[in-house]
Amino acid sequence: MFNFETASEEDAKRIFAEIDASKESIETGVQYLIEWLKQQPHLPNVTDKEFLTIFLVGCKNSLEKAKTRLNKYYINKARMPELYMNRDPCCEEFKKCMETMYIISLPKLTPDCYRVVINGFGVYNPDDGPTTTDILKLYSTLMDVNTKSDLVRGYISIYNCANVGIALHKFLLSLWASTAQLMQNSTPVRLHKVYILNLSPAIQFFVNVGLNLLSEKLSTRIIIWKKDPQNLVEIFPKEILPIEYGGVELSVDKLKDNTLERFIFYRDWLKSIEVDKADLDKIPKYDSSKDSFCLNEVQGSFRQLSFD
Repeated sequence: MFNFETASEEDAKRIFAEIDASKESIETGVQYLIEWLKQQPHLPNVTDKEFLTIFLVGCKNSLEKAKTRLNKYYINKARMPELYMNRDPCCEEFKKCMETMYIISLPKLTPDCYRVVINGFGVYNPDDGPTTTDILKLYSTLMDVNTKSDLVRGYISIYNCANVGIALHKFLLSLWASTAQLMQNSTPVRLHKVYILNLSPAIQFFVNVGLNLLSEKLSTRIIIWKKDPQNLVEIFPKEILPIEYGGVELSVDKLKDNTLERFIFYRDWLKSIEVDKADLDKIPKYDSSKDSFCLNEVQGSFRQLSFD
């Protein structure tokens, strides 16, 4: 069984209080969203209270924001089946994808209830994949599983670019742009900070260009970490970090296995929600979300990226 710490009852109270909510008000909001979904001709009839609770919390208890994000989420599921269908963590393609780019949700929360997610790279062969779409499918799996089961204050991402060679440069930039668009358009993810490690000069040039497009507030949330990864203990408790990052948690390889086991645990659920998507033929004419995001239309991602 995978190891994964979730928010305690006291943690939940703190998370709710920060967004001016209580357990009772969140429950009321979730019931409202269930009824609202029933009334939308193009949206699925979703009654999963766990999923909707975390979705609403991720939208800072704003019903309007939650409605907008849910609408875009289900429309995107219909428009981009390549990201949301056949997400089987037991298949070889999925495992191969995780070998090329691993995405690890660290099992322990930070003391202030943030979840740290480490992204790293293995050996990448551009002729053998995976593609940007394959990796985005992995991200969509993580986002959905987290929205189903991980009540947190927000997320802190660590990108370790140690193995990013020339073949990965274009791939990585495209991936970052697409991920930013996906997160911004249709998920309740509250991104607190991003740490980027072991950047090559070539990639750093493009990152710096992107940072210059952001406001000062947002640009300070993206940190180019120039120290050794072992020094991350200056920022995070060593109890939550893998041994490769100066911590005392399990190794990266074992945490990769832990993450895969967590995905496998939710395998049946991932299959069951494939039917939860918009009916594109029934979208009201006034709804501009129909064309909210497309993998072939990634533009302005740095400008649109927002942080909690």
